[in-house]
Amino acid sequence: MTGYRRLVSSDPREQELRDAWHKAKAAVDPVEAGSLYRFQLADKALTDFLWRRAWSEREADRLKHPKAKRNLPVGAMGQSDGGRFLP
Repeated sequence: MTGYRRLVSSDPREQELRDAWHKAKAAVDPVEAGSLYRFQLADKALTDFLWRRAWSEREADRLKHPKAKRNLPVGAMGQSDGGRFLP
């Protein structure tokens, strides 16, 4: 597959989801009904896992450093959110 390089993750759950994503991507067949749907399910599972992890890391950082400039709410003291584009 051109453009998709297998990345190795230290998290076993993420690696399992990445392997499932690559397997589903390779199995997409325009003739077979449901193959694209299986890929979409694998893609959604991996995406949701990564977003949940990013969200929890951001929340943990906010609890640990509540007064840090990057963790101030939007509009606090005339500052923006510091360029953080997480959910």
